[in-house]
Amino acid sequence: MSVVAGRLSALVAAVALLVAAAPAPAHQGDPAIVARIDAVEPPIEGVAVLVRAGAADQLLLVNSTADDVEVLGEDGEPFLRVGRDSVRADVSSEAWRRSAGPFGAAAPAPAGATWVTVADHGSWGWFDHRLHPVDRAVTPDLRASKRPVRLADWTVPLRHRGRTHVVKGHVEYRPVVGQFRSRVTTRPDGVDVDVLDGRVPGLFVRWHGEGTLLVKGMEGEPFARFSRTGVEVNETSVTWRDDRALRDEPVAPGTAARWVAQGPSPSLTWLDRRLAYAPGVPPDGALRSDEPTTVVEWDVPVVVAGREQAIAGETTWHPNAASGGGDGRRVAMLAAAAAAVAVAIAFAVARGRRRRRVEP
Repeated sequence: MSVVAGRLSALVAAVALLVAAAPAPAHQGDPAIVARIDAVEPPIEGVAVLVRAGAADQLLLVNSTADDVEVLGEDGEPFLRVGRDSVRADVSSEAWRRSAGPFGAAAPAPAGATWVTVADHGSWGWFDHRLHPVDRAVTPDLRASKRPVRLADWTVPLRHRGRTHVVKGHVEYRPVVGQFRSRVTTRPDGVDVDVLDGRVPGLFVRWHGEGTLLVKGMEGEPFARFSRTGVEVNETSVTWRDDRALRDEPVAPGTAARWVAQGPSPSLTWLDRRLAYAPGVPPDGALRSDEPTTVVEWDVPVVVAGREQAIAGETTWHPNAASGGGDGRRVAMLAAAAAAVAVAIAFAVARGRRRRRVEP
C-alpha cells in the first residue's frame, strides 16, 4: 500500500500521538513481560517511535523530516543517525554493536570503521537493552494478577535539530491469554513451505522445481536465490539482516547486494516479520472473542521462471481455552487497536508498502 508523499508528515505525526499506547511482547522471549512507550518528550513532529515484538523488545524509529534523528547511547554519544532516506551507524560504538542482537552481546569492533550507511530508507529497528532493565521470573503471585503490573521504567534519549528528546516507557507484566499461529494458504508449484510459529514466525522453504526461485524481502529487495544445487542469500537484505539479528548473529553493514552461498541443499529457514502481528498484543476484538481471529493476511513475493508469484498465508489469534471471552481479557487492552493502526502507518511511511491486514 503506497502513501502519498505529501501526507507523510501528517501520517507519522498521527503515529507519534498513538504510539504511547502501543504494547509489544518484550524481555527476551517471555510473552508475559511487555514493553510500553509512555511518551516522547517533547514530541517530534514527523517522527514516530514504537515498540515491536521479537526475540526481545525492539525500538522502531521512522523519520520523515529533513533532518537526522540521532539515537544516544548510555554514554550520551550518538550511535545511530536515522534520516529520511538513509540510516547511518557508528559501527565502532559498543552501543551499536550491542543493539544488533537480542541479548546484548557486543561483537568485536571492526578495524578503522566508524560511521557506515546501513539502510537506504528512513526507518530503523534495533534491540535497545534499556527497555528490559529487569530480569525477574514470573512468580506465582505475579501470574495470579489479573491486571498489568508495572515492573520498571526506562528512557532512551534522542537528538533532533540540536534539541534533546526523551522516549519514556516502562516494562510490565501482562497475563498470557492465547497465542498467534500462522499457516500457508497459497504456494507456487515446485515450492514446499512450512511455518515455524513463534513471536516472530519462521519460514522453511524448499525448492524442487525447474530453473530458479527468487524470494523477495520485506522491502521488495532480492533476498534469496534457490536452484537445484543450493541457495544464495543477499546478506545486506533487510530480511536477512533482521533474521540474523533476531538469532543474535552478526549483521553485515552496507546497502549494496552481496550474495553468499548457504550450502548445496535447495532449502532455507529464516524468521520473517511479514507473518507477525507487529504490536505483539492482539486487538481488542480478538481478545473479546472465544473464536480464533485472523489478524494478518501476509504474502512473500517470489519470482519463478520470470513470473511474479507469491507464498501467501494468514496469522490467527487463538484464545486459550481456559481464559474465556468477555471483559476478563479487556483489561488495559483497549489501546491495542490504536497500536495496530500506528504500526501499519509507520511501516507504510517507511516502506511505501505494507502487508495486508484483517481488522477484527
